Amino acid sequence: MSYVVKWDKLVRKAIEGLYQQKGSWWSDRDFLCLLPAIEARRDPRDLREEWYRAAEGIIRRWDVRRVKGLIKAFPFIVPKHCLDKKITAFMDESTDWMIEFE
Repeated sequence: MSYVVKWDKLVRKAIEGLYQQKGSWWSDRDFLCLLPAIEARRDPRDLREEWYRAAEGIIRRWDVRRVKGLIKAFPFIVPKHCLDKKITAFMDESTDWMIEFE
């Protein structure tokens, strides 16, 4: 049995997941990445916000040919049983890109 989902829905779920990560406590790695902002006397939260907006922009610019990369980066956007399935992309009648997992 196959599972079919709109490309736009996968993108939306990836962006939602990106921002859900933002609410978690900063790791030591996050803090070390933000040290240049502190040294430049910038609020690290501002720099972190810029990074999230930039990441969102990158995700939004990906097209359907990057579906495997999107799933690799954000595996939670599809049900677990779809992670090892064959992926096919096609356009439906309303010209929306659809992703099918078989």
